[in-house]
Amino acid sequence: MDWQDKLKEKYPLTLSSLAYFECDEGWSCLLDSLCLVIENRIKNAKLKEMHAIQIKEKFGTLRFYMTLSEDYIDGAIDMAERQSANICEVCGKHGTLEKSHGWWKTLCEDHRSSLKK
Repeated sequence: MDWQDKLKEKYPLTLSSLAYFECDEGWSCLLDSLCLVIENRIKNAKLKEMHAIQIKEKFGTLRFYMTLSEDYIDGAIDMAERQSANICEVCGKHGTLEKSHGWWKTLCEDHRSSLKK
């Protein structure tokens, strides 16, 4: 079972209708924390129609889209998206958001170096 399937199994209310994530595994811990907050809010506030419809990288940072908007969840998503600019999308180590070869990516020094080779 890969990291995406594990998260979908762990957070069925949030992720069950999502086919796949359009980002790398380095953000899996960040997504785990975010989905825990969202899953608990969905349960406690009885937001049955709310679930993720897309999770992806865009301009080097996380984007997390839901079916509906709700202030508490929107705040959690905003915080996670901002944090992703400091986490290597590939490995999860500390990273920085930079433009390279026309693309924005958040990478650690090791993965940034491997792109330059």
